[in-house]
Amino acid sequence: MANYTIDGRRVTELRNAYKLNVANFALACGCTATTIYRMEKKGLISERGLEDLIKIFGTTRMWVLKKEGAMLPNGKLDLKIDEVNEKWPSRNNPHIYVTDLTSG
Repeated sequence: MANYTIDGRRVTELRNAYKLNVANFALACGCTATTIYRMEKKGLISERGLEDLIKIFGTTRMWVLKKEGAMLPNGKLDLKIDEVNEKWPSRNNPHIYVTDLTSG
């Protein structure tokens, strides 16, 4: 599986577009906050991590890798975590809604 070096600010920009803190962004991705830290601060992302960002948040491969094109070409997704679990059951996401993560 491939690993990439990216400008981690793009992951931060994507996370901020959804108004999620690192812990909740990690929750939505089905990974740890440490993984998100590696993406944002060190610019390290695996193929699986890249695919998760694309599937879960609606960004594109070229935007994450090279900042080419729009961050969210189809607009911000209103994707519920339950739907993520149904589409990609290999991810160990809790059954909560993304909208719940942004409140309180």
